[in-house]
Amino acid sequence: MTNPRTWKSPPPPRKRPGPLALCAALVLSALAGGLLAPPVAAQGALGGNQNQGGESAAANATPAAPEVSFSRSSYSMNEGQDATVTVKKTGSGEAAVNYTTADPASTTNNPATANTDYTPASGQLTFDADETEKTFTVSALTDSDLTESSEGLIVKLSLPDSSDAPETELGSVRQAAVVILNVVPAGSTTTQSSSSAPTVQQCLDAWGDSQASNHCPTGANQFEMVVTSDDQCKVDTRCWDSNGNPSVPHTVTGSLQDMRDLESCNGSLEIGCIAAAQAAAAAWAAALPAKCKDAWDDSGASQQCGSSYGDHSMGASNQQCDVSTSCGTPATALTYSGSVAEVKQLNYCDGTLYSGTCEALALAQLASACNVAWSDSSASNSCGTSADLGYHNVSPATPASDGQCEVKTWCQGAANQYGFAPVHYNESFKGTPTQVKTLSNCNGTLTEGSC
Repeated sequence: MTNPRTWKSPPPPRKRPGPLALCAALVLSALAGGLLAPPVAAQGALGGNQNQGGESAAANATPAAPEVSFSRSSYSMNEGQDATVTVKKTGSGEAAVNYTTADPASTTNNPATANTDYTPASGQLTFDADETEKTFTVSALTDSDLTESSEGLIVKLSLPDSSDAPETELGSVRQAAVVILNVVPAGSTTTQSSSSAPTVQQCLDAWGDSQASNHCPTGANQFEMVVTSDDQCKVDTRCWDSNGNPSVPHTVTGSLQDMRDLESCNGSLEIGCIAAAQAAAAAWAAALPAKCKDAWDDSGASQQCGSSYGDHSMGASNQQCDVSTSCGTPATALTYSGSVAEVKQLNYCDGTLYSGTCEALALAQLASACNVAWSDSSASNSCGTSADLGYHNVSPATPASDGQCEVKTWCQGAANQYGFAPVHYNESFKGTPTQVKTLSNCNGTLTEGSC
């Protein structure tokens, strides 16, 4: 089944280690300092109100500074090789940013050490106005320890101190993890797992092929991938829900295929959860016609419109019933679209299929008639009609069968000798819609008929 979720293409394949690479833990948990953040909603556009010079406020607004950020929150490389780290710029204009490598905190599992495990790197990247991407290289050193676990370092972005540097903002991924995968030379004897066991890099590649990898962080202190003692991939991560809120941490253990099948469903990390949701929706759709029929049979309208329930099927919007029936003498064709609960509340009221009591419909119809009558009156042109100054509705103390409206409003009286027109508050009137329609404002007073 085609998955409706929109997601970006998976990241390009990472360099895989040799077939004898250790199944070592890839520890990213404190490498990037927890600085990952969910996507920030774009700010609303500036309004187009005109200023005194005739130019819009948007035209005079200072353009936002371009933003720079790592393209991803984790990178990896084998011992003795290089990792290419990409920094991307969004927005227009020139930009400049500093980068540097650093050892993680000593409390981090398997921290890498500068000049022992990797060569320190630092520098500045400058972007021309039309450039969107720059890279720099981090180099890993080779050591003789064949049994060590993978080690990690961090790379950081910072803004230049120079006043000549172009205005630049840092994005959410301003620190990233770089993992050094241990490489076992050919012919070496180690305690490596069986050749059928996946490597950490294979688990990472399977994760990169999953839909979840586009919705869940893959670096900093949010993410860890290891291979367990029973040759399973295990991912620890957290995901963003549909509102951009971070979820609680999730741990999933499974095969390489399980890693590929991982999906992020509104903040939860599950295997095949989108397919399960689609199956549930399909099951609901299949059961809907019967649910609609049962709701119709339980409704008051079914007793007045005959036992033939007409057509009850999926409506234009999901999980809705379409009711087609005929009522009255002579029979009149009527239709209604609504939820199962609304269909169950249907009544045949005054020639209408209405979801609710007939008394409620009568009150709604009378309220509408009262408002229309007021709008048609001459008083409405010289008396307040805003919600805080007046209302024109059915009197709450008057039954709908009496057909009474209650008008409460304010009107302006005749101008005095200084030209000011006094305002009369709390003018009121009760009567039928026909009477309301004849209302006039006579010197600040609501009067039935002409002044």
